[in-house]
Amino acid sequence: MGFIIVRQKGSHVFMQKREATVTVPLHNPVKRSTLKSIMNQAGVSLEELLEHLRV
Repeated sequence: MGFIIVRQKGSHVFMQKREATVTVPLHNPVKRSTLKSIMNQAGVSLEELLEHLRV
């Protein structure tokens, strides 16, 4: 997907890819709405995410 971890603060990781920065919580489980928001900010489709998780 091309994102790199920029920093971590508490239970959140800040990841960046070019000009897009997303904040990802490290707790489990992550709410469905939170995951959808992260995907929208990152410009990642559900299919892309699932394909990446299969690797």
